[in-house]
Amino acid sequence: MKFQRRYLLFAVVLTLFYFVSAIAAPVLEGAFGILRTNALVFSAPRNTADIIGGVFVNDTVALLTKAAISDGGQFYHCSVEQGRDRIEGYIAASCIETISMHDAQSYQIASTNSGIRIVSGSNTYYQFPTPVQNVWLNDNDGPNDGRIDVYDAPGTKSHRSVTKKGTQAYVHVNEAVTLLATDDGWGLIEYKTTTGYRRGYIPSNCIPGDAYRRAGALPKAQITGIVHTSTEIVNDTTRSSDNYVIQYIYTGDSITVLAFEHSNYTDWAYVETVQNNKVARGFVPMSAINVY
Repeated sequence: MKFQRRYLLFAVVLTLFYFVSAIAAPVLEGAFGILRTNALVFSAPRNTADIIGGVFVNDTVALLTKAAISDGGQFYHCSVEQGRDRIEGYIAASCIETISMHDAQSYQIASTNSGIRIVSGSNTYYQFPTPVQNVWLNDNDGPNDGRIDVYDAPGTKSHRSVTKKGTQAYVHVNEAVTLLATDDGWGLIEYKTTTGYRRGYIPSNCIPGDAYRRAGALPKAQITGIVHTSTEIVNDTTRSSDNYVIQYIYTGDSITVLAFEHSNYTDWAYVETVQNNKVARGFVPMSAINVY
């Protein structure tokens, strides 16, 4: 009788084991992956999810599952080392090359690049807020010529945006723009030009109050970024023909990272720097920097 009970209990446990195994997400055969490029770790398999960490070229991660997303892209569900802890999150599959356990051991999971990076605060996730579309600018600042000066950072003493011809940029009163974020009495806008799009700052009194109140504040992560591949800071991530280079940065340069954005299949860092002794802000590919 006791033997039958034990056999029955064993059978039940075995059945539950196979049932749970059947419904659980399968573990990938690759087991490990090495990062081809710097990448963000998201809380869900989509680029708009919360950023919970970051990994860098030659970092090694443990691969758990692969999840398809609606736009056809692919994400790996990974276990990632962040400082002394391990977290689980999602990384774009295009950033990862699967490797064997032997190769993973040779790379060492705790690689020299390991450390806490891009880990968000409890209430702030350092991604751009939802933009406010079709905002019609007004003339509350009283420009006589119907033009509003555009800057590369908030404040009239910051670097002025320039046009493709090198002249100072402006937008027109009664022009429709996209309000991306607000920053202490200034609005970061994206506006259309004859050949593409630009981003820049204008005073809040040129923006209708209801739109300004609906817009989210610009994140200010204040994370240090170190350039490991010389690159350029650009005004916009749309890669339109009217995008322009604010400044070139070189290996070893230090920059301040404020926010992160995914655009045109690329992860970007929104950074603050100094150009011609004036503060400027722009975008750098994440693949060119390490952040701490």
